[in-house]
Amino acid sequence: MAIQLSSSSLVLPRCSPVIRHLIVPLCSQEHEICFNYNEDTLTIVDVSDKKNMVMLSRTEYHGSAYTHQGWLTEDQTHVLMDDELDEMEGTTYDTKGVGHGSFTRTMIWNVEDLTAPYWSTTFIHSHTSIDHNLYIKNNRAYCSNYCSGLRVLDVSDLANVHEIANFDIAPYCDGPLFQGTLLIVL
Repeated sequence: MAIQLSSSSLVLPRCSPVIRHLIVPLCSQEHEICFNYNEDTLTIVDVSDKKNMVMLSRTEYHGSAYTHQGWLTEDQTHVLMDDELDEMEGTTYDTKGVGHGSFTRTMIWNVEDLTAPYWSTTFIHSHTSIDHNLYIKNNRAYCSNYCSGLRVLDVSDLANVHEIANFDIAPYCDGPLFQGTLLIVL
């Protein structure tokens, strides 16, 4: 069920890309869609009409601590998302509810239906580091993960995500700390 929002009632947090020309399922025209990472939810808003924005969905997830940032796959069917504080709190669960302590996780959401997105799978990294930002280009996810630096994931097959490269600029740092890499620029 879509919820009407006024421009004064909707606060769009930082790290919220607006995707232009995304074809919304069941609609014949293109829309501007904003994916919001609102501390404990993935919130999707149709912002095509700035005076009449519509929240399409607001979805919570297990183990949320501080939903921070995400990025659409190139085919615009999935979002890879980071929770910046789950590693610090030891709440990195997967979709089956299995806890992975402080290991870095990248959550993969199916957003083919913008009104009913769901957390479809999780990539658990081999390190314990706070994930900050990630961006996708050419089926590669470039992940800035504080103490463990830049991690590059092959996301061409979302059922088989795996790390293909890394560059650690802070080898002295290990663990869920706010040190090391903050962002990457593509």
